[in-house]
Amino acid sequence: MAALLQLALLTLLISAAQSNVPEPDTIEEDLFFYQHQIKAIHQILKTECPDLIRFKRELYHDGFTSLHLEAAKIAYNCQEHYERGSTTPGVYLIDPSSSNFEPFDVWCDFLDGHGWTVFQKRFDGSIDFYQDWSHYKKGFGTVTKEYWLGLDKIHALTQTNRKLNILVKAANGTILSGTWSSFIIGSEGDNYKLSVSSAAYSGSLNENGLSYSNGMSFSTKDRDHDEARVNCATYWHGAWWYKNCGSNLNGSYDKTDSSGIFWHPLYQLKETVMRVSRD
Repeated sequence: MAALLQLALLTLLISAAQSNVPEPDTIEEDLFFYQHQIKAIHQILKTECPDLIRFKRELYHDGFTSLHLEAAKIAYNCQEHYERGSTTPGVYLIDPSSSNFEPFDVWCDFLDGHGWTVFQKRFDGSIDFYQDWSHYKKGFGTVTKEYWLGLDKIHALTQTNRKLNILVKAANGTILSGTWSSFIIGSEGDNYKLSVSSAAYSGSLNENGLSYSNGMSFSTKDRDHDEARVNCATYWHGAWWYKNCGSNLNGSYDKTDSSGIFWHPLYQLKETVMRVSRD
C-alpha cells in the first residue's frame, strides 16, 4: 500500500512539473522540452522518492532519433551512456552518484571501449581561461564549444571515474595523448587536491607533465596553493595544480611561452581535451 501511495504521489508531482513547461513546436524544441521535464522530475525524485532515483525513464516521440532519446536520458556518467549503446560523441545528461547537483550537460567522447566525460576542452581560444577561483569552482564556457566543467563537478565525477585521458595538439599538427590509471580530485575543503597515479600510464604524452603535480592543490590567480616563490597562476596566466609551476593547459591561448597552453616540451598548444572514465 505504501508503494502504491508513493507511486500515486509521484504521478501527481510529475504531472505538475510537466504542466509548467510550454508545448514545443519543433524537434529541437522537443529535445529541450523533454530534457527540462527530466531535470524537473529528477529533482522531485531526489526530494520525494529517493529510492526510485535510478528508475529508468524511457521517452518516445515520432520525431526523435535514437540519438536524441539517448542524449535526453540521465546516466551517472558517459561510461554508463556508452554501456547503454551510445557511440556518437555529443552532449549528454549526467548525474554522478555522489553529486548534489541537478543533472547537467557534458560532452561525451566514445573511444577505446570507454565513454569519456570531457571536463576541459580547448581548440580556438574563444573562451578566456584566466579566471578566478569561483569560476573554476563552478565552471565556465559552453559544452558544445570550449569549456571547463567546474572543480565541484570534477570532484563528483572522480569519486567513481578514476581514469584520466589527456589529448593535446601542437601548432605543427603533432597529436599526443596519455592515459593515467587513477585520477582523483579532492573537495573544495581540500582545495581540490590532485591525486594521480602513473603506475599503469600509457601514451605518447610526457607523463611527468601531470605526475609532477601529484598531491598539489589547485591554484588560481586569487588563490595561491603552489610551492613556488611566485603565484604560478598569475605568473603563467592560467590555473592548475601547480607545484613549482609546471604544466599549464589552462594558460593563454595565443602565448608562445610557458604562459601559453604548455605541456613540456610542447609550447603554444592549439587543442586540448581532458576527460575521465571508469578505471
